[in-house]
Amino acid sequence: MLAVRGNQIAAGGAGVHPELLDALVDALNEGLAPGIRELGSLGTSDLTSLAEAGLTLIGERPFVDGRRRSRVPLGPRDGLMLMGSNAHAIGETALCSVDLSRLIRTSETCAAIAFEAVGANPTALDARVHAARHPGQVAAAQHLRGLLGGYESPFQRLQDSYAFRCLPQVAGVLRDAHEHLERVLRVEMNSATENSLLFGDEALTTGNFHAAPLAVALDHMRNAISQAASLSAARLSALMNPETSGLSPFLAENPGPDSGLMTFEYTVNSAAGELRLLATPAASQSAVFISQGVENHASFASLAARQTTRAVGLLASVVGAELVAAVRAFRMHGALPTGRGVREAFDAAARRLPAGFHDRPLTEDLDTATDLVLREVLP
Repeated sequence: MLAVRGNQIAAGGAGVHPELLDALVDALNEGLAPGIRELGSLGTSDLTSLAEAGLTLIGERPFVDGRRRSRVPLGPRDGLMLMGSNAHAIGETALCSVDLSRLIRTSETCAAIAFEAVGANPTALDARVHAARHPGQVAAAQHLRGLLGGYESPFQRLQDSYAFRCLPQVAGVLRDAHEHLERVLRVEMNSATENSLLFGDEALTTGNFHAAPLAVALDHMRNAISQAASLSAARLSALMNPETSGLSPFLAENPGPDSGLMTFEYTVNSAAGELRLLATPAASQSAVFISQGVENHASFASLAARQTTRAVGLLASVVGAELVAAVRAFRMHGALPTGRGVREAFDAAARRLPAGFHDRPLTEDLDTATDLVLREVLP
């Protein structure tokens, strides 16, 4: 939030005194962060969040480590202009976007391991199938083909379930939604949003503080995340279905007494259910009546950013569960992947994930796999 606000102020137009910007930059360089409540913004400037930041910068509130700055005097316009931005929502979105850039790629990698583990038909990834469609779909199919290079399906299934046959299409939606979010984010991080804006000796009243573009992009992103999580959950179920995997039910060592990875189905479907709720557009809640009707519309971008933060974490858990199941399936087959990229990813995951098929608590497995997919240690 501080980095975004500093960049916006430095772009000019706010008319704040240089000392305030210097104090903000100094706090960043010293690694200081103000304590900020997440509630209080409607997406027409993060007034309460930036007010708390301002009070911390001028020394009236401590930073989260307990330190206080020497007082920075506020001049005309300084307080109001510091608050005139959606920097809180933009900053949170930036953090989400970084996590998503890793997660999108690693989710495709985990899907490729599952793809080979069940012997899915690779013709669904043929470049000719995807050439006429959307850029994200083309890129996802290309990534999957690279991971599965050298793999040939051992089965003669004419068509796989949607969990595998429609993988590039759904993964492509996630890629395209993220690309759109990145475009919006770059504009928001570098634009002047204050009301009013100074142009020479003119002060122009504006509505640039309205964050509708960001809110709508975030809503779109969560819908794409929900789609991807649902398909990942379907692949998990396929991995644990003997008719698809050729292995024991739930990948259990001793089916019947042992439950194997069955509880993962509960976990991922719980996450998928919450993601469907989170996919409800925050921007559709735009009807408000604030300040005696002067502020009669809102974007709820801050709400959209909070929901997206939660959605990213849920998707990582779902993909992590798929990774655990895919690695376990290969171990139970007693074989190694033949896809060159899949083999590399399998080896990296297998080094971290516990071996053995006996029933045990699975929390550690899921936590380790979730960390793997978020840290992008897979190809």
